[in-house]
Amino acid sequence: MDIEAILREAVRLVDCAEVPGSLHEIAFDRILAKLLSTGEVRPGSDRTTTTEEDKVDQVKTGSVLSQIAAKCGLAVEKIKEVYDEGGERGLEVVAPVGKLESGKAPATKQISLLVAGGRQLGGLEEWTDAKEIRITCEHYGKYDSANFAGTVRQMQDVFSYKGSGQRRQVRTNLVGVNSLKMLLSEITGSQTM
Repeated sequence: MDIEAILREAVRLVDCAEVPGSLHEIAFDRILAKLLSTGEVRPGSDRTTTTEEDKVDQVKTGSVLSQIAAKCGLAVEKIKEVYDEGGERGLEVVAPVGKLESGKAPATKQISLLVAGGRQLGGLEEWTDAKEIRITCEHYGKYDSANFAGTVRQMQDVFSYKGSGQRRQVRTNLVGVNSLKMLLSEITGSQTM
């Protein structure tokens, strides 16, 4: 299958699935990645040099970890010090607990940024359920049930919000992405590119 046919098929499949408009880009990226992984032709396969366009294609079709690495300007090996790809939740925070703040509220803020920012930069979703953040806070022993929701709500400088209570979701904004880059650099001891 040639690249034009693969692109046409990806567009057709998104249209047939009646994906909501806000999710078209994500659905297209995922379908295209799947088609490219099973198709005979890949972008740039007839060239020996890598162009900027090829790099963009690699980010769009790469693994969750490679997408985070590319968007944060860090090596994938460094991202693996903080995240593990796969499992039933798609992306897990695996940073050493000693790299996080010791207090529950400051650590909850760091974990919130790592969870939501990672999932969103990795292309898993546009909005992250607060439940995903809570699960990770529990795992790290940083969950404070009485103050969790309030702590996450205090992060309006890095998140947009929708929903409330058990249905609250967060979306990382540009300030949040930059904060995530700095946090990842601190945790891994690396400089972003």
